Amino acid sequence: SWNARHCCGYALDNQLDDVGFLSNIQSTLSNEFAFVKPQFTYATGWSNGGFLVMHASELFRGIAPISGFIAGIESELKRSDIHGGKPLFIHQGLDDPFVRSTGCCHDPNLPKCCCNIAADTCTDVMDVARDWAVEVNGCKNDETLLAETSYANKDDGIRCLTSSNCISNTTICTYEHSGHFNQQSFDKAFPMANEVMNFFA
Repeated sequence: SWNARHCCGYALDNQLDDVGFLSNIQSTLSNEFAFVKPQFTYATGWSNGGFLVMHASELFRGIAPISGFIAGIESELKRSDIHGGKPLFIHQGLDDPFVRSTGCCHDPNLPKCCCNIAADTCTDVMDVARDWAVEVNGCKNDETLLAETSYANKDDGIRCLTSSNCISNTTICTYEHSGHFNQQSFDKAFPMANEVMNFFA
């Protein structure tokens, strides 16, 4: 497990410094290999890993969380005029019973998420993407915000929305029939692996 603010397991319970662990990996590899530059590294993660790449997003040039997302943006990421934004390619199943697209929180009137994942308040994944687009990537908060359909597959229930004219790309893909991408296995259930690699390219 990883310690990613609200998720999960042993790492969270024992407050392991997983952001520091990832930073250490970056530093070690960059010292050993000249072509590895921490400022040019990217991260994708699924489930608990999705929470982690958002929690540790300051370490990466761009991130692609899958079935795991965090509301609330670190203050240093909000200064898009200085750091140039941070690309976000977020993926979430609308029928995910483990990490709800409506967010995971302590509210007794809302459906619970898996594994005791619970923030103080629930924030919908679309609102998370909108906040990131505006506060991190400098998108205009108007009718064009995440209004451009960049990909759609009605048969598979996939829809991707993007904001243009921003400092960096913000794209969210939602999936109507994919759950947590764990049926049969992640590599077979998640249909956008190549698109994630192209997003980072």
